[in-house]
Amino acid sequence: MKINEVEQTVGIAKKNIRFYEQEGLLTPSRIPGNGYRDYSAEDINTLRQIKLLRKLGISIEDIKKLQDDSLTLEDCLKQHLLSLEQERKNLEAITKFCRKLLTKDVTFDTMPTEKFLADVENMEAGGTRFMNARNQENHPFPYKTVIPVAAVVTLLIFMLAFFVGRSSASTDQKSPNAVLYSFYGTYDNSFFLNANGDVYKPKNRVIPFAWNHSGDSSLVAYWLLEEDPAYPGEYLLDLYYITGELEPVQVAENVNAHMVSYDGSGIAYFQRPEIGRPSVLYLYQVSSGQSTKIDEGVVGDHFCLSPDGEMIAYRKIGGSLYVGGLDREPIEVTDNPPETLGAIPLAVSDDGTYLYYLLDDSLYCYNANEKEPPKLIVDLEAVSDPHPLFFSHFFFNKDISEMLFVVNFETYYYTPGLDAPIMIVRDRIEHIPDNQPETYSCSTYAEIAGIDSLKGRVIGSNDSSLYWLNEDGTDTVTIASNFRRYMLSEDGNSIVYLEDGILYRIDAFGEEMKPTVVSEEPNIDYFTASSDLSKIYIAKSHDLYYVKSLDELVLLSHDLKHIRFLNLIPPYNDSLAYDNTSGKIYFLENSTLYQADTTEDSKTPVAENVSRLTLLPGYVSYISNEGADSVLYYLYNGEATEIYTK
Repeated sequence: MKINEVEQTVGIAKKNIRFYEQEGLLTPSRIPGNGYRDYSAEDINTLRQIKLLRKLGISIEDIKKLQDDSLTLEDCLKQHLLSLEQERKNLEAITKFCRKLLTKDVTFDTMPTEKFLADVENMEAGGTRFMNARNQENHPFPYKTVIPVAAVVTLLIFMLAFFVGRSSASTDQKSPNAVLYSFYGTYDNSFFLNANGDVYKPKNRVIPFAWNHSGDSSLVAYWLLEEDPAYPGEYLLDLYYITGELEPVQVAENVNAHMVSYDGSGIAYFQRPEIGRPSVLYLYQVSSGQSTKIDEGVVGDHFCLSPDGEMIAYRKIGGSLYVGGLDREPIEVTDNPPETLGAIPLAVSDDGTYLYYLLDDSLYCYNANEKEPPKLIVDLEAVSDPHPLFFSHFFFNKDISEMLFVVNFETYYYTPGLDAPIMIVRDRIEHIPDNQPETYSCSTYAEIAGIDSLKGRVIGSNDSSLYWLNEDGTDTVTIASNFRRYMLSEDGNSIVYLEDGILYRIDAFGEEMKPTVVSEEPNIDYFTASSDLSKIYIAKSHDLYYVKSLDELVLLSHDLKHIRFLNLIPPYNDSLAYDNTSGKIYFLENSTLYQADTTEDSKTPVAENVSRLTLLPGYVSYISNEGADSVLYYLYNGEATEIYTK
């Protein structure tokens, strides 16, 4: 029996079946010739055993012991019952202690920590297990089931800085319409910031990373943790949004998932009306402030919203895929998908003409306006082993009419007018540089680039390679195979990139494009430039230069702070930034912040005791260490204003 049949027979997703194989819990035979797995009746019975035991909470290690007869089922269940009973007692004890703290009417600053900690340790001596801080350091956030991994990584990098969406524009300067938001260490110290430097701090706790934003970050939706008035001591996650005016608007109460449309005009959210009832899906229109109910019994882990916020594709309990909208009744797209996996929507267009989704290891496109079956784009199971879903990503243009996707480390171009996808490069594309401020995630596995067409665009891989996709979408031309950093011009027609220590420039993309050398200086470590690439600055060791011409450099600093690269694409550092608004280059010499233009005598000091420099819409932000405090400032019109003190 093939793995597709096993998945439907046993009700275990293929990725889990393969995981159990990796753990040595079963070893299916292989079909001669094609190497596909061939599952026997014994394998099927083993998978059913595993499924039952895992549902009971039995560990993989104990299942292995059961299989090799080093543990009997009776002993296994007795041990597990003891563990469950102890866990129940621990949770009851912790719950009672937390409720006790709530009755003491203390704040974080006035809490008698020594006494409470002694009480906890006495309870531990009596057998109660509390959270061990030493073991929890790598998982400090209690909302890990709803926090994207990429956001957690970002927190570790920018703990003392701002967050604006999921990735940054290749021009280094984001839209002045963006709302910036920061979780400064903890969610009790959250605030929002606009391009004028105005700050709004919510009165309640913003849940870290439980936010979503429009394509240009001009609208940010977020959760507030608010006490349930009906049940004192209990809390609800209420959904709000905020724009550059910094006036928060409540969308709904008791929300468990949400998404903002690309243009910021709509918000999809799931609301659980009461315990035991299924989630209800709503579409909220920002202009009217009204919510429209779309459907019930919806699963909140996989859904996608159209760019204009009026169409939504979603998965219901049981795995079926539906598409509906503000003026459309929901349509069931899939036909009896496997209940354990179900369909995974990737992207849907404004009018429903294009709906891309994954189902049963295959990629489909569906037109909600035509009464035709979904079109099979590619059978991923036939070309990839193991399961490619967790190794693939999908990129779309603004109207969802074009797509790039990766299978087996090969990138394909597709548009519904093609009979089949076109393999454009034997490499894994991971980002599409564009002059929009954000790369917008429209679903779990897909992103929308802020461009009209993917054709005739620069695309980047995961191994430091840059390519240009030709105007027909049929092939790519290699720009760089080992770039360190790049910047795309504001109009998207030019690029400057650093490869093997040499700075290159291309001003005309095409089949016969030829790069020119920007500076004859070798071994360049870093560069930055204005958004139109008319001003270019290079850093080499501790020297900072303005590139006046191919063979002429203007020295601006001999003591540039060591550039510490941050793990983003394109790479950013905390020592050097060009601000397009002021037309100045800002840089650190040891702990002093300077600004300059294009001449040596234009260099002037800005601030002292600075530890980090960050480029924001319309201005530069920096962190100044003042005694025991870290103070966050921004520079606007030449004046420094304090934003936050930690």
